[in-house]
Amino acid sequence: MAQENSPLNTHRISLTDCRKVLKVDLLTDEQVLLIRDFLYRMVAIELQVRQQQLTNIYPINNFTDDTTKCAPLYPRKHRRAA
Repeated sequence: MAQENSPLNTHRISLTDCRKVLKVDLLTDEQVLLIRDFLYRMVAIELQVRQQQLTNIYPINNFTDDTTKCAPLYPRKHRRAA
């Protein structure tokens, strides 16, 4: 989830702006705020996943050890090019 000092917690979209985006007058204020909070939580999860993905990227030119065997990118049954 988002941290306490995260920009997601300090700069929330106002209720009137949320209503403009949703373009639905049938929802109560509480329902609009629940939708807004849900979307903020989804964004926080997406940011967390992307940050984890970025930490798992290894630049190809940083590897200096060629002693380990590499796994093939696309293993084939008959060991021939597709």
